[in-house]
Amino acid sequence: MITTILAIAFLLGICIFVHELGHFLIGKWVGVQPRVFSIGYGRGLFFKKKGKTIYQVTAIPLGGYVQFYGDDITRSHEKIKKGDFFSVGPWRRMALAFGGPLFSLLFGFLLIFVLIVSGWRPATNEIRLFDETPNTPAHLAGLQNGDKVVEVDGVTTDYFEKVNLYIALASKNQIKLKVDRGGKIIETNVNAVSFETGGPLHIGIRPKGEKYLVVKKSKQLENAYLKENDKILSVDGVAVDDIDKLRTYSMSSRARMSTSSWSVKRAPW
Repeated sequence: MITTILAIAFLLGICIFVHELGHFLIGKWVGVQPRVFSIGYGRGLFFKKKGKTIYQVTAIPLGGYVQFYGDDITRSHEKIKKGDFFSVGPWRRMALAFGGPLFSLLFGFLLIFVLIVSGWRPATNEIRLFDETPNTPAHLAGLQNGDKVVEVDGVTTDYFEKVNLYIALASKNQIKLKVDRGGKIIETNVNAVSFETGGPLHIGIRPKGEKYLVVKKSKQLENAYLKENDKILSVDGVAVDDIDKLRTYSMSSRARMSTSSWSVKRAPW
């Protein structure tokens, strides 16, 4: 949990830095002098003045801003100097304001490019049903693991994010799906549900992929040398990917939870 919070804060800090960097660079390019470049709000914890600009990081770097000379409209009666915000024309000020969103957009494209080059691909439209929750809308509609959802209410869906989105935002609960099952196209209706009134709809599916059992705290497993958040791959060489398989195997005469050989994937933290 703490790791997740820190990771979110770190990513947020990077996004803020890139956004404010856009304002900063475009501002300098159009002739406006930055006064403060800050990651975070409030008093600076670390700061350095270079030229006419103060660069600082605050104790809680959740947020940020770039302050330009002469950008306080309440002091517009003062003499405007070269490099002040209002010393340039409206088109240049608009370019300065647009610099932040532009850099954020470019940063998003850069991240996607890096992910694709690194081998990442969006989840395909091949689905897996919720095994732990019987009688979901997907089960009741006859969907099966490995089905490819190619259309949702007539809209083509070539990867899972589209499937999930069009189901979640459907205008009615009864949704028409077109499914590719081993090359055979099947049409079916599914009655989607929501967790709360007015919330997004779902039918109980997830993208197909590797399936793991994740260890949570259990006195029964302490003697098996397992740690919290371990992903269990196999027990004594037998693959287990759901709790029923693990329970069945652990109750057999061959398995003893404290002496079995566990194959796990352990998080680095």
